[in-house]
Amino acid sequence: PANAYRMAQLPSLADQDLLGASAKHLDALLHTVVDAEAPVHVDVIARRVMAAYDLSRAGSRIAACLDQGIARAVAAHGWQLKHGFICLPEHAAQPLTLPVRDRGALPAAERKLEWVSPQELQAALHQAVALAFSLPQGEVASTAAQLLGFGRATARMQAAFEPQLQALLDAGVLMAQQDGTLVLSPRPAA
Repeated sequence: PANAYRMAQLPSLADQDLLGASAKHLDALLHTVVDAEAPVHVDVIARRVMAAYDLSRAGSRIAACLDQGIARAVAAHGWQLKHGFICLPEHAAQPLTLPVRDRGALPAAERKLEWVSPQELQAALHQAVALAFSLPQGEVASTAAQLLGFGRATARMQAAFEPQLQALLDAGVLMAQQDGTLVLSPRPAA
């Protein structure tokens, strides 16, 4: 059910200087990453652009350059920046329609739950319950983590899913039955 996570492919720019890049060129790189990976954490965007320039660490000037470029791109393209994630307008409007992306094939350094947006966590929780028709509340985070390609859910991962699960319950998207199982709400969420 989950799609494989697709990393943005940027051209090699190792022979160029990131600090000398034009705003237009930096915007095009950022756009490529956001188009491929949104919703995407700003740290992931910075990693992709830095990798294109063959940079392993961001000093203060490079970090400032990337932060300014991201701020310009957010304003220019109508992207939404919230809690460190850039989302496209359609993702923010209907988060449960986000594709749940399987990160299982990514290198270990790329598989961080902190880099999964709250919207995608909610979409994974929703999909986990939808696929099972009903799921014990204690298993929903573990099932969602598997859909995202993380294998088993650690206690830290379980804790990261909790506020998103609560948000879905509060919004009436999911319902807890008397026996503690979760089901999709029969009524559409407002």
